[in-house]
Amino acid sequence: NFENLTYSVMPTRKRLVMVYLYPVAAAILILIIVSGLYTKTITSDSGERVSFTFSDGSKVVLNSESSIRYKPYLWFFTRSTELMGEAYFEVVKGNEFKVRTNYVTVSVLGTSFNVMARKETLSVTCYTGKIALLSERSNKSITIGKNTRMTYNIIDDIFTTNISESY
Repeated sequence: NFENLTYSVMPTRKRLVMVYLYPVAAAILILIIVSGLYTKTITSDSGERVSFTFSDGSKVVLNSESSIRYKPYLWFFTRSTELMGEAYFEVVKGNEFKVRTNYVTVSVLGTSFNVMARKETLSVTCYTGKIALLSERSNKSITIGKNTRMTYNIIDDIFTTNISESY
């Protein structure tokens, strides 16, 4: 009965899948989850400006006492940041680029703009291209273009725009 003994010892295709494929799939899943949780924070101290370039070539300059958070391993899938303070952005064309503040989300495809989000003050200035702003509170949205500054009244949930060549 050597045939029966050899046959039962040899691994079946199902066993091979369970022994090799499942651990590999589990490891890949863990890597995806961990990379999605990892967040990088860049900060600037009082009186300091910090420049940073994202992996897609988009640039940000943080003004004094500001910080920005993003997920570097997911950057090419979701170009999304969280801003506290003030920052100037030069966004490379590509997928949608989002800047979230406590009050609004700024969405762009490729442009340059400044966001100032401090305590109870919010203003966004668009220098080139167009940007869309969405109120987190009421879901109101507004689109502004080149040389336009938008201020947001947080208490009344009102957007106000001004156009000037000097921006």
